[in-house]
Amino acid sequence: MLVHGHIPALVHGGYDWVDVRDVVNGAMQAERLAPSGGRYILSGHWHTLQDVAHLTAEISGKAAPRFTVPAWLAGLAQPAMAKLSQLNGSQPLYTRAMLKALRSNRQVSHAHAMHEFGYEPRPFELTLKDTLDWFVEGQAGHL
Repeated sequence: MLVHGHIPALVHGGYDWVDVRDVVNGAMQAERLAPSGGRYILSGHWHTLQDVAHLTAEISGKAAPRFTVPAWLAGLAQPAMAKLSQLNGSQPLYTRAMLKALRSNRQVSHAHAMHEFGYEPRPFELTLKDTLDWFVEGQAGHL
């Protein structure tokens, strides 16, 4: 949606972004190397939606949205956005759960997994580039 210019404004906040390949590899490493009963967070890297939009713009050459709205304002608009998406049969730009996650704890850490069995997620930029390439490949197959 970012690449195609379908997001008019971003919401202030961010997520911990992790590559599914890293989660799978981390779970396999934990199964082999971690002590039985251990608990681990297989996180990635925390980035704002603005970071993601700007990196997407750098990779794709498409402009990032210029505006960012506060999460509280997005929260006020969320019920109307949900109804609108329901009427036109599309996915909402954001949900109540997404907004809650944007405001959640950004101190997610995979340090324990790194220390116990060497878990180390790949750079976020690589994950984003691979994801955008995957979407392009998928679209090419539908042309």
